[in-house]
Amino acid sequence: MKLERFYEVVGPFFEGKVGLQETQHALYGGAASVDAQRLAVYARLVKGHRSDAAGAVHPTVREVVEREGGSAAWEALYEAYFRAHPMRHVELNENAAQLADFLGHGDGVETGYAKRAGLPPWLGALADFEWWEWQTRIALGVADDERPDEGLLRLASTVELRPYAWDLVGWLDAEGNSRSAAPEATPCLVLFWRTPRFEERRANTDPVELAVLKAVVEGQGLGVPTGVDSSRWTSTVEDLRGAGIVLGRHGA
Repeated sequence: MKLERFYEVVGPFFEGKVGLQETQHALYGGAASVDAQRLAVYARLVKGHRSDAAGAVHPTVREVVEREGGSAAWEALYEAYFRAHPMRHVELNENAAQLADFLGHGDGVETGYAKRAGLPPWLGALADFEWWEWQTRIALGVADDERPDEGLLRLASTVELRPYAWDLVGWLDAEGNSRSAAPEATPCLVLFWRTPRFEERRANTDPVELAVLKAVVEGQGLGVPTGVDSSRWTSTVEDLRGAGIVLGRHGA
């Protein structure tokens, strides 16, 4: 068999679109051979990579899916996902980048895989949440973040603000038996960031915190706005500075 034809056959197999037996038959005519046995071993390895690529970044998603339907439900999920989004990235975990949208997140909740498979409607939001936890953890360092008390007012380079329809922070922070079966359905804006000590953090935000972040982004300075309690504003600014979210000292 020519090499070009070989890759035409094994390509869909690598992507999980064609099964082992069909591939073995196409390559070896269905005959029992050492090469067919080796392909079976490789099939198990490839399946393991697909499971790892989806689950490493999304451990709680996997936990929820297996709670709902066992290991078979998890296997069905990651196999369906990688049929729709074949691995292309050399960094294994990056291949899970579209899992949240695939499950159904934001406007896609009613049309995503979670809805079709009878999984919780908040699963796509949880996948997005865990994705941004991981993105925060691996983000490249920026020199300006190492000078938190110098330069213009700014946000740390790792800051990301994400909207969710469920309180995932409160749900995830409740450990063991104190964690309910599902997060509370309530709109939240979650702030993700990494501290100057390279510790990833996430927290729900409140209106005053959002106002401070907006003032920094828009270059308005940190003077107390009209109608805002000055002590609350000042304490919020200092909390955000102490957390490594707001950096710098000088206005634009």
